[in-house]
Amino acid sequence: MVRRLFGLSDAQRRYWEPVEAVVVSSGLASSLYAYVVREYEESERSTRDVAGELRAFGVKKVSHQGLLNLMRGLGVKVRVGSDALRNKSSQNKGKTFEEIYGERRARELKERLRSAFSGRTYEDRFGVERAREIRRKINARTRGKTYEELYGEERAREIKEKMSRALLGRKSPRKGKLDVEYFGARRAREIAKRISEGIRRKKRGK
Repeated sequence: MVRRLFGLSDAQRRYWEPVEAVVVSSGLASSLYAYVVREYEESERSTRDVAGELRAFGVKKVSHQGLLNLMRGLGVKVRVGSDALRNKSSQNKGKTFEEIYGERRARELKERLRSAFSGRTYEDRFGVERAREIRRKINARTRGKTYEELYGEERAREIKEKMSRALLGRKSPRKGKLDVEYFGARRAREIAKRISEGIRRKKRGK
C-alpha cells in the first residue's frame, strides 16, 4: 500500500515528509500512510502509542494531536467517543515488547531499533541539550536502585544473565584495582555512598 502525502497542505507536507523518510528507511512501512493505517486502524493502537514508537526511531516533535491532524488530512477514519480517548500506553506500562506485540512482532521491532540506533549516541539522535536532559532523568530514576527495584525479580535475573554471558572469558579491567584507581575519587565516593544507602535500606526492610 504505497500512498504519499496527498491531501495535505504544503506546510503539512514539508513537516511530514522527513517523518515519512524515517518510516520508509527504517523498514516500518512503504509509506507514512501505510504505517498509520496498519498501526492505528488494523492494530487498533492509540495515537499516543504510534507517536511514541516514531519518537523511539528518532523522529522528533511527533505528538498525539499532530498525528490526529495528519490522519484527518490523509482521510484515515479517526475513532470517536471512548475509542478516541483510549490510551493503551497506561495498559502497556511495565510490559515487555513480547507481551504487547507478540513474539514475531517484538523480534521485528527490536531488530529495527537495533539497526536504527546502532553506533548512534543520544547526542546523534536527539541533540546535545535533549541528550543531557535524557541522561539527567535516567540518573534521577535509577540512582541508588538495584536491578530488582528497577525491573522486578524476573527481568533483573535476565539482565544479569545476559551481562554475565557477554563478559564470560574476558579479563576484567578492574582486576587488582581499587575503586578510586579505576573510577577516580569523585565516582568512588558516589559508589561507596550508594552501597551504604543500599545496606541501610535492606536493614530497615528486615
